[in-house]
Amino acid sequence: MSDGPAPNAGSRADRFLAAFQAIEKHVQLVAQAKPGARFADALTQAMARSADIGYYERELQTFARLRNAIVHEPREGGAPIADPRKDAVLRIEAIEEVLLKPPRALSVLTHPVVVASPELDLREATSLMFENSYSQLPVLTAEGPADILTSQGVARYLATAVFENGGVSPSATVGEVVACDPDRHLEVASPGVTALGVAAMFEVWEAKGALLNAVLITGTDSSQPMGIATLYDLPALLRAARL
Repeated sequence: MSDGPAPNAGSRADRFLAAFQAIEKHVQLVAQAKPGARFADALTQAMARSADIGYYERELQTFARLRNAIVHEPREGGAPIADPRKDAVLRIEAIEEVLLKPPRALSVLTHPVVVASPELDLREATSLMFENSYSQLPVLTAEGPADILTSQGVARYLATAVFENGGVSPSATVGEVVACDPDRHLEVASPGVTALGVAAMFEVWEAKGALLNAVLITGTDSSQPMGIATLYDLPALLRAARL
């Protein structure tokens, strides 16, 4: 964001307050807070609904204290007792922009989505994974996302088939393999999900001690995926969303 000409003390305070007011309004809207709710309370509630807001919690708390000093403790003559530094003004304006217009995950996840059906022959599915260097394939039915085929699940199925039956059945399907993988996890998200929102899904599963294999983004027609995120996409998602 261009900082333009150096603002004087009064204009810096005005710019800071305008940005904070816009952020506060957004936080209260996300939190579905009651009119007159304290910013700190609304922020706590909003963080549970928005990973983007949660990421900037500490800075927003600091800026809230500065806002209070400007608004509630003016010097004689009405001049603000706190004069926001130029870098503080630019920072809160940047946070305002990224919170009110957060980058969508789909702006980062531009690679094509390759899917499988439960009835797909296992050999065809593994060929798709090998040829495209995929570690997993979303499994879709006519009704929408159903499951996910992982390389770990394939390896488990093959080992079990060889040990128990002496080999893999030539008629093995994706559905059979998926059923043998207890550690698979797939999340489904809407097209409006933000980059940080998707990143947060992986963090939630990690906090539970489990691995989220992928986040599949679908539109109104859930049988038509629009994007997919795996652990390999996390760096790009975080770069797009964090200032």
